[in-house]
Amino acid sequence: MKSEVSHQRHWIYWLLIGGALAVSAVSIWFYVSQFGGNGLANDSGMWADFGAYLSGTVGVTAVTFTLFALILTLRQQDSLLAEQRRQVDQASINQSRISAYQRVESLLPEMKRLLDEHLNKRLIDLVGREFIIAFDVKHVSPQERIVNFFLAEEPVRQMARNTVSAQHVFGSVLSNEAYEFARFSAYIVRDAPELRYYVLRQVKDYRFVIRCAMAFKRKDKERVLDDKEEWEMISRTFNLPFDYSGFGDPESLWQELGRSDGEQGV
Repeated sequence: MKSEVSHQRHWIYWLLIGGALAVSAVSIWFYVSQFGGNGLANDSGMWADFGAYLSGTVGVTAVTFTLFALILTLRQQDSLLAEQRRQVDQASINQSRISAYQRVESLLPEMKRLLDEHLNKRLIDLVGREFIIAFDVKHVSPQERIVNFFLAEEPVRQMARNTVSAQHVFGSVLSNEAYEFARFSAYIVRDAPELRYYVLRQVKDYRFVIRCAMAFKRKDKERVLDDKEEWEMISRTFNLPFDYSGFGDPESLWQELGRSDGEQGV
């Protein structure tokens, strides 16, 4: 494309030069035919008149053509810069797509393994016995498996009966792993949309966990804009609702815990 634009530019420049020369030749011929019948003049005043004539005809024509050439050059430079930006953007998109394929092949299985490991842990394995004692946790069993907080509403109700600070720790610790898994998968789909079907098949067994984690992370009070945009992007990727109030339990309970977290500003 660059050579094509350069060829077109040279052709136009030669056209402008030819036009300027033609106008100059016609102007000189016209002046000579009208006032040069007696040969070369010896009067300096007549030469001054001839110079003024050329300045008003050939000079104006040259300035006009030069200005046109400058405008043409600036427009072509803008076109070249736009094309270069497009190529840079395309290269960036291609690099992101390559990275997405690498992530889905090498890292997504590991993310699934880590999430499975997380879900099979007990509550006490995550928060520790010191936390249980310090926050006087009484309404939820420390031996409860993490997966049960996403499968059934009763463990979440028990968690919500503790102090708000304890709820915040519970909600964050329990949901972070699932949210990061959803976030990681969503960015793969964003960078390589053609992998959407494959990624959705990989995460389908974790949708119930992702829904609860997304409900908790909703925090519609005082949420940072960047986090909100990311949360909405993840929701669109997995066709999840933007509000879990009427979705049912335990998702709606997780959203209430998230609202408490946001209101506390913890």
